[in-house]
Amino acid sequence: MRLFLLLSSIFLFFRETNAQILTYPSQDCVDAITLCNRQYDFPVKVQGSGSTQELYDLYRLNPNFCLINGENNSVWFKFVIDSPGTIVFSIEPDSMLYDYDFAIFDVTGKSCSDVANNAAPAVRCTYSLSTGIPTGLAYDSVGTSSSPNGPDFLAPLQVDSGEVYYLVVDNFTRASGGFSIDFAGTTAGMTSCDSFKLYNSVAQVEDFEPFRIYPNPTQGEVNVLLPYGAEVVELVDVNGKVLMRGINIATGQQITLNTIDVPQGLYLVRVQHQYGIATQKLQVIH
Repeated sequence: MRLFLLLSSIFLFFRETNAQILTYPSQDCVDAITLCNRQYDFPVKVQGSGSTQELYDLYRLNPNFCLINGENNSVWFKFVIDSPGTIVFSIEPDSMLYDYDFAIFDVTGKSCSDVANNAAPAVRCTYSLSTGIPTGLAYDSVGTSSSPNGPDFLAPLQVDSGEVYYLVVDNFTRASGGFSIDFAGTTAGMTSCDSFKLYNSVAQVEDFEPFRIYPNPTQGEVNVLLPYGAEVVELVDVNGKVLMRGINIATGQQITLNTIDVPQGLYLVRVQHQYGIATQKLQVIH
């Protein structure tokens, strides 16, 4: 089934071979997204290391640090522990073309500058060549660091109340792409999350003016009117699968989604803009 997204002249089609690359504040450690133990979806493409390349000199300062190329296409996350336990997670690429690596730093009582200066220890680090394969921490895994030929999963992380950790997720491949993080099995408690910064298919925080979609229900075309400029607009099914995606829509612009080939059912129209993420339900009937 082939799905079409009909847009105005200023709207660009999303294509895997010629994708618009987006940048986010969370590509730097100081703007890390705070996570807690649940599942997240970060499907957009990012490029580069943000405003600061925190890991550029770290390998020189610490030859045991596994990310020898520093940051390539990276996003930073933060864990603030409020009850002791174990952290495990799985990072799953959105495509078989993507090779994700990661490192976790203990920044308890320290800062992001200490990460770059090798003063905040890297407690987990993997450089495993795992194109299209999940990576992360697992209960049945051992070891705290992994070379290109090493395992995809490392040992669980035991944490205690008050500790702070930073996770950098980095796509080594040139054309960076999206990923999901699943904390299934984690027993440690974490503080509240910055879910408004994430593409979380389960829940969104919407403290801003809503966009308008009509007609709803729709039997074919549906119009999306945006009161603000949007970086990404997506049509998503109830399982979180992105069916249509486009980028860079100007303020006040109306776009049209063609759902004629979409099976009847309930969907989400999801919009990312400078204030966060907004979603609205869309019912397709045929």
